[in-house]
Amino acid sequence: QYYTPLDPTRDRSLLISFGTGTVGQLSGVTQIVQHFQNQVQYWEPQNEPNGAYPNGTDFVPVMRDFYNTVKAVNPNLKVIGPGMVTIGPMGLNFLKGFLAAGGGQYIDALSFHAYNNVNHDMLLARESFTALKALLNQYGLGNIPLWQTEQGYMTAVYGAYEPQNEGNWTMLQEMVFEQEGLPKERDVLWYDKNIGFAGFPAFWENYDGGVNPAVPLMRVWSAELF
Repeated sequence: QYYTPLDPTRDRSLLISFGTGTVGQLSGVTQIVQHFQNQVQYWEPQNEPNGAYPNGTDFVPVMRDFYNTVKAVNPNLKVIGPGMVTIGPMGLNFLKGFLAAGGGQYIDALSFHAYNNVNHDMLLARESFTALKALLNQYGLGNIPLWQTEQGYMTAVYGAYEPQNEGNWTMLQEMVFEQEGLPKERDVLWYDKNIGFAGFPAFWENYDGGVNPAVPLMRVWSAELF
């Protein structure tokens, strides 16, 4: 109810992701899609399926059933996936199995998480995207839209508070992603509120309501792009 597309130049569509998966719950998925189909255009079936399906081939039937469920409600809606944890070697190996088994026909956009794919290292970022795009081209998906649906940088690292590094790393990543065809509107940054996920303490807002450097950096970045 609070959503407003604040930028009339660069569209910012909403995404709903079913983090714990949808197997055995497709009737519920149908109800949710029916309810939100006029507000939400993009849909993702599971968070980091590489954990439950180490072989990407095995995730294709899950993706297929989710795709058909969403499209049965409204064929104009967009299904994205598979949402693996990284586009590093492990994630690309999962993606290769997924695409080899025909998974590409069940996605309208490719989603992934970008853990350890930039880390304030331009060479690492270029290598990550070069490898991803080479694999997509191999399966005729070189022009598929890209979504990054979960990633952030630690504010605290083993007790050391490093919000300046967090801001620097985030800023570099956003600029590289834009160059690689992944705009900020399709880059879902985690986490916003202290302390986020305890095992990965990344946050932009502190307990006292104060914000870390990533916040003004992203605000200026958005203004400059506008």
